[in-house]
Amino acid sequence: MDVFVCALFAYLLCGVSRVIKDLGMQGIDRPLWALNPTPVKVLLVILGWPVRPFAESYFSSRQVARSFVFGLLSVLTQMLVLFVHIWISYAIATWAVENVTFQILLTVLIAVVGAFIVVPLVNILLTPIIYLITVPLNQLFPLKNNLQVEEIRWCGTCKHQKRTVEYEEPLHGLWLREDMPAREKLPCKIVDDTAYIWEVYYKTEPGSRAMFPENCYQYEKQSVSGQD
Repeated sequence: MDVFVCALFAYLLCGVSRVIKDLGMQGIDRPLWALNPTPVKVLLVILGWPVRPFAESYFSSRQVARSFVFGLLSVLTQMLVLFVHIWISYAIATWAVENVTFQILLTVLIAVVGAFIVVPLVNILLTPIIYLITVPLNQLFPLKNNLQVEEIRWCGTCKHQKRTVEYEEPLHGLWLREDMPAREKLPCKIVDDTAYIWEVYYKTEPGSRAMFPENCYQYEKQSVSGQD
């Protein structure tokens, strides 16, 4: 199978995945188009899915350069995973049958069905690698604000912050989940006292959130060393 055809198939499969995810969202997290889906809207989402990672990254940071870099990383990661998956599916199909038509049909079948199993597993395996990539990117394109970072009332400057890679991972972290994760996974040492803040935070659409809530009523500034 031609590289271009594999890439095109991966692109379309990414778009279909985006549609399925949008339609599966509930309440205020559901995109406007999914409230009244039509074939035309579905087609537009499939074809325009790469716009979403850039937009979500921009809404979380309001920084053009940072949103471009992290949006591009997200698009390339999704494309690479599905491209390799489709290429392997085609290799299996050509090994199993000789007829070209059956090879194509079997490739599509293996790729589509296998995507629901293989892709989530691969994403889990890639998480540490992506994290290592995002560490220098965060240094090159740090989150900025009109205020100095150390003056913002947010988890990053609060003495109650509990660092957790699983939450802070930029592309697939728990901060982007549609529903609130288990309390022990939140980056806060006093979740019982800040439960309301987190409940409100997770009612906000993922694409419009910053990585952490701001102006928490239990906020206490870190000491100079970051420890008390």
